[in-house]
Amino acid sequence: MVRLIEKEEGGAGKHTAQFGKPTRIITPGSNGNGKPTMGELIAAKLAECRMTLKERTRYLNEPGITPLDKRITNLQSLMELIAPVPDEWKRPSEPKTERGNSSIYLISLTPPALGKAAYHGFAGEFIRAVSRYTEATDAGILAHLLPAVGTYIGPAPHVWGGDEQPARINTALVGPTSTGRKGTSYAPVRLLMEKVDADFWNEQCVRGLSSGEGLIAKVSDKRYRDDDGKEQVELVEKRLYVVESEFSKVLAQTRRDGNILSQVLRETYDSGNLAVLTRNPLHANKAHISITGHITPEELRKRLSEVEMANGFGNRFLWFAVHSDKELPDGDPIPSRVIDQFAKRLQAICKHARRFRLASNRFARDELAKSLWETAYSNLRKARPGLQGAMLARGESIVLRLSLLYALLDQSEAIRCEHIEAALAVWQYNVDSVETIFKQKSGDALADKLYRLLDRGPMMTKDFHTHMNVSSGELRDALGCLVEMGLAKMTKVPQKGPGRPSEQWERIEGETR
Repeated sequence: MVRLIEKEEGGAGKHTAQFGKPTRIITPGSNGNGKPTMGELIAAKLAECRMTLKERTRYLNEPGITPLDKRITNLQSLMELIAPVPDEWKRPSEPKTERGNSSIYLISLTPPALGKAAYHGFAGEFIRAVSRYTEATDAGILAHLLPAVGTYIGPAPHVWGGDEQPARINTALVGPTSTGRKGTSYAPVRLLMEKVDADFWNEQCVRGLSSGEGLIAKVSDKRYRDDDGKEQVELVEKRLYVVESEFSKVLAQTRRDGNILSQVLRETYDSGNLAVLTRNPLHANKAHISITGHITPEELRKRLSEVEMANGFGNRFLWFAVHSDKELPDGDPIPSRVIDQFAKRLQAICKHARRFRLASNRFARDELAKSLWETAYSNLRKARPGLQGAMLARGESIVLRLSLLYALLDQSEAIRCEHIEAALAVWQYNVDSVETIFKQKSGDALADKLYRLLDRGPMMTKDFHTHMNVSSGELRDALGCLVEMGLAKMTKVPQKGPGRPSEQWERIEGETR
């Protein structure tokens, strides 16, 4: 075996590894079977690596010594025996399907292309002007700009779509921790909005969502009694922009028993009329709250995995898959003149929006836009199966709101074709992102477990019961879900003897159909 013996500095011995005083010397030994243990091998290798440059040179020049590159390869092989490197880390372009609750799954994210129509007007001009100064993606900047502007304009301008649809949208950036540049994407928008109205932005741009009650309290009018005992009401600002850099924590809070955050967030999107009936009731009317979250694809798939949650929460967000390949090691800050130029324009835009709503709050489409919307509306209403379908089930409402935003940024009196085309381009980016992030996910917990089991190879129906305790009806429903989504197929296998054919299931690789 390999033994590590303590020797005072200057003592006898070969191949010393300098640790200071005392020096540790590697000498051969025996543990009875002549084989070193794993721990002894590791200790010996680590001691080797700590040699000084002078000692390592002398050591490598002696005859019979293994070359350094070979020793490094051996050490890597040894460490892989202890902690194998996951395939997902070696080949990020070929992500593997998860195989159990305790594994780490790294998802390779290839963001879609942002359509040219999404660059229409003020939004596109701003993105092009600042993109040369930042490593953020264009889609990431847009994901902050649209809800920020919509928040500042307020809830009054709206378009009709079954109900009032104001310029209020929620977005979520989904990308790797380092290369997603999610936080970087917010910086140009923050600089712009601070220049437009610093007092408003510093007070009404917040973070730290944890409870529905806390969110309602932020936009609730303050009630108190004056010196005469009469109740007084102090009106508060109803516009609020929430930028949540740890969006996974928000998703985790929505799953906790008794937490009403998910319910309140749904109401902020729908009507803005918020209330909770407790011992100390809270309510806020006409709140205008937009949310932008940042999350990694692994966290999102872990936190948002079931159709019920997507229906109640996920489809009220636009999802932006982001990954930046831009490198600006010596990048300069965005020049003040660029921010000043767009801030003045945005101030004029918002002033025009306020003047417009004095006459009428409701925007209408012109004749050409009406025809385009009729065609787009039919496509947006088409149902999709599984989790993707649940995440994309609110397309009509979101596209209406996006078209309104683009019209407001143009200071237009009506929604025109180019505004609908821009909205559809943003929506398509959302669709492509959802398909990338949630591919091969059914949205049914049992169906997803069955899909992972099929990663091992074809299985008979009866074999599933050896891996999980479910009824035949539940199993049949989950398998049917996989078939409906094009994730699995069943073939009849004849018996060798008499009897009915057996059902053999195998997974279908590729994205959901």
